[in-house]
Amino acid sequence: MYLVNKVNMKGLLILDIQNDFTAPGAKFPVDQHQAVEIIANINRLTANISTNKLIPVYIGNEFSKWDLLNIFRNFAAIKGSEGSKMDKRLHVVKQNYFSKNRSSAFVNSAFEEFLKSNKIDELYVAGLFAEGCVWGTVKDAFKKRYKVTVLSDCIASANDKKRETMIKKYEGLGVKLMLSTDF
Repeated sequence: MYLVNKVNMKGLLILDIQNDFTAPGAKFPVDQHQAVEIIANINRLTANISTNKLIPVYIGNEFSKWDLLNIFRNFAAIKGSEGSKMDKRLHVVKQNYFSKNRSSAFVNSAFEEFLKSNKIDELYVAGLFAEGCVWGTVKDAFKKRYKVTVLSDCIASANDKKRETMIKKYEGLGVKLMLSTDF
């Protein structure tokens, strides 16, 4: 009889680090100080994937140009536009990319299939907006019984107050929080 060890793979979800949200002059920007900070922190994590054993997974918004909700997003991240591309300051180290057109990354069934096929059951979440796509993805990950950690120094919002409010909300939900420097 053989004992089978359960493989516990860890995914680093990098949400929406796209030109229309993080680049200078973005159409629907997060706080620029936060953008610089989180991109540097995420780059440090992805530079050390052999040590921290994280599998980077990049997720980006790609909205149809016909989506009426574009009015509220200032027509940001339209599929195929320069604004929908990853911010050039972000170092993309793996081609694990999945698009979405709603807040949760789990709207893309190929994303969840990727997690399952790579035996990823623990998710470390980074990106933006803390009160939007990060929140939606975290809630869905919990519902689907993934272990979830939000990297509090790797999430951004429109301003510091919104980010701090969301960090408290994550704590209230029981989400594990940690800093990227804890790896």
